[in-house]
Amino acid sequence: MLAMAAIGVGSPAGAFVPHLPSGLTQARHCLARRNGDSPLLRGVSCRAPYQRQAAKLKMQEMDRDGTFQRDESDNVRRYGLLIAWACFMSYGIFFAPEVTEGASKQILLDVLDPSKLQTINPIFFAVFNLLGVWPAVMASLLFPLKPISQKLPASPFIFGSFALGAFALTPYLALTSYGPETDKDSMFSRFFQNKITSACLLIFTVGLYSYGAGFFAPNILNGGSDYSIDVLVYSYFKGFIELFRSIKLVNVSSCDFIFLWLLSSKPLF
Repeated sequence: MLAMAAIGVGSPAGAFVPHLPSGLTQARHCLARRNGDSPLLRGVSCRAPYQRQAAKLKMQEMDRDGTFQRDESDNVRRYGLLIAWACFMSYGIFFAPEVTEGASKQILLDVLDPSKLQTINPIFFAVFNLLGVWPAVMASLLFPLKPISQKLPASPFIFGSFALGAFALTPYLALTSYGPETDKDSMFSRFFQNKITSACLLIFTVGLYSYGAGFFAPNILNGGSDYSIDVLVYSYFKGFIELFRSIKLVNVSSCDFIFLWLLSSKPLF
């Protein structure tokens, strides 16, 4: 009865002219219409200002239900991510070591050249290529989720992370809060959560980890002794540490790999 009183009744001629309440009442009717609570509210306008108020009401209702709580911990997460992102940006641009000028460019050209695969440190090769896996993992985690606080699209930041890693993804995670609702019908969500995509990512990841650990080295494939294997793996790690300390690309890529791994933790998004 209250809903009928709010929207009005039809004229004797059959023309239905809804009475448009204003302010908070309009927002409540907009929310009820969106939720499908009452078919009598289908004629109520859901213009942009009322949509924003309806979204706030939705968050308040979720707060009362205990399904979403935006408290100080969410602000800590947001500001913490922004501070970490700014520090990482500053370190990568100004403080990461580059002992020999042009070394980063040269090792980038080498790692992209299949003919020079044997000259690249296996651990760095694995880390560099895994930077293409982590964004795909983040895509499978983020695309099905529905942001609550804003409508900032996820796709530019996620696809940007394939080239820029955590530099591109962190600002989006800092500015976005997610609720319990999901959207698994989008094209990107279906693709990244597809079983074939997941299987390919798993195989690619296991292969890169195995290569970085030296399992594909000729000495190991030919049945080398445990001692020779230990020496080989030790030489890989020693070479990687030397590269980490002297070449900016290796240093920043390794830090980016760890940063993306931390971002995949649920509390950070």
